[in-house]
Amino acid sequence: MIEFDLGGAGVSFPFRTHRLYLVGLGDVHMAINLAMLENNGLMVEQIITNKTDPPEMLDLRCNLLVRGRRRQTRNKDGIASGQTAKIIYLIRDYDQLKEKAIWLRAIQKNGQRSLNEILNEEQILRLLEKKKEAKKNQLTKRAQHKDIAEKIKQLKQPPNSTVETPPALSSKKQRADLTPANQ
Repeated sequence: MIEFDLGGAGVSFPFRTHRLYLVGLGDVHMAINLAMLENNGLMVEQIITNKTDPPEMLDLRCNLLVRGRRRQTRNKDGIASGQTAKIIYLIRDYDQLKEKAIWLRAIQKNGQRSLNEILNEEQILRLLEKKKEAKKNQLTKRAQHKDIAEKIKQLKQPPNSTVETPPALSSKKQRADLTPANQ
């Protein structure tokens, strides 16, 4: 949040604005994938990509924090430059939580990097909807490709006709009898 106070000569015009901003070098990235499980749990996938230049090995302590639940911690050591690491967390009975916000962190051991991402319930629902929509689109595309393949297969098959093909002619005499005499 950024606060401004524009004015002068005894007149004040204060206002606030909310802006998203990134702080850091941008050489280590964190992405998040979510999946709702059949048992009302939530699978959270934390994806860390190391793009350090000059190349640097990263040792990270990764956490998932959910209000009212125990912190889940995973250590991910030896992520080389150009590599991506995935950390998977499970939140059991996610639908029964009062506070559904989740906080993901990745802190470099013996280093200066700290990645944080807080997702509120609305953001989580949006991510789950996007994933559901992408899966639906993928299934639709597969069905369309299958239909197209069937149509091509049908076009390649000869039509069912009752015309019989003549038997192969075995002798020169039989072939000569069928050729026109004027040739």
